[in-house]
Amino acid sequence: MQQESTHVTPLIHDEELNKKEILNWDVYSYGGYLFQEKREVIQTSSRKQRQQPLSSSSASASSDEEVQSVSSASSTPRLKTNSSSSSLSFKRVHSYDDMCALVIANQKLNKKMVEFFWDKCSVKICADGGANRLYSLGTKLNHVNKWVPDYIKGDLDSLHEGVSDYYAKKGSSIVLDSSQDTSDLQKCFELIVDIEKNSGIKYRKIIILGGLGGSFSHEFANVNTLFDHPERKIILTSKENIAWLLNPSYKHSIDCQVETKCSLIPLASKVSEVSTTGLKWNLVNQSLNFGDLISTSNVSIDTRIVVDTSNPLLFIVDINP
Repeated sequence: MQQESTHVTPLIHDEELNKKEILNWDVYSYGGYLFQEKREVIQTSSRKQRQQPLSSSSASASSDEEVQSVSSASSTPRLKTNSSSSSLSFKRVHSYDDMCALVIANQKLNKKMVEFFWDKCSVKICADGGANRLYSLGTKLNHVNKWVPDYIKGDLDSLHEGVSDYYAKKGSSIVLDSSQDTSDLQKCFELIVDIEKNSGIKYRKIIILGGLGGSFSHEFANVNTLFDHPERKIILTSKENIAWLLNPSYKHSIDCQVETKCSLIPLASKVSEVSTTGLKWNLVNQSLNFGDLISTSNVSIDTRIVVDTSNPLLFIVDINP
């Protein structure tokens, strides 16, 4: 059971909105178009246009990077089995993106998603029964020896004994956390924080495979994790959707294809003001609230969407319409 409520950010006035730094997001790098049979080709001129800064103050914010600098270390620290406070040793992991962590939730996995993200993330963590899902898919595809997580963490009530034994022999660290006050996904985030504190690594992106879909109550618990960590780039994924939180401290630039279907959901509280560009139905200083107007099934008309919001806003992309 979760005890912590979602964080709500107060209204930001117009003069403050104009001073906000720009945070970049890239729908494709989150697996956004894996399931489209026909992928739209973006011309070189469009790519160059997307890479241009939105203002002179944002020229240093490159695509899909945090505006704050972080360590470039790529070591993956190891925790001893069944201990979240043990001393850390280090294991070198080669990765395309040393700042990306992969968390596998206990939901049905899609092979394309696993294949897309596995080598792009420098640490892989299974949330309890997520290890069963990974083992089952890996066995089916003959990748079980390749897809070995660095950690398995949770209360371990869902973890099959045979799966636990197999991954332990392969070098996975199995970390027991019997607390009933946090979800298995929250436990994995606590592990990530421990890794960062002990290694100097700062994970720019955290991809949650199986973060959407399945049990509706579990979906809400997973979405709540976004509000627990509003300063991070956390991407919830499923075969049908990807979603992340738009932190009102930033203006958000989202690279995408034309005709990308998306929604802007005021989940935590009323959004007093939100403005967008690049959408078929743009919002101009619009308020969003359940019981009133929310923006669902909107469509991009450009390769860049810009969103400026006064309050936390859930951004959802339909990747398998």
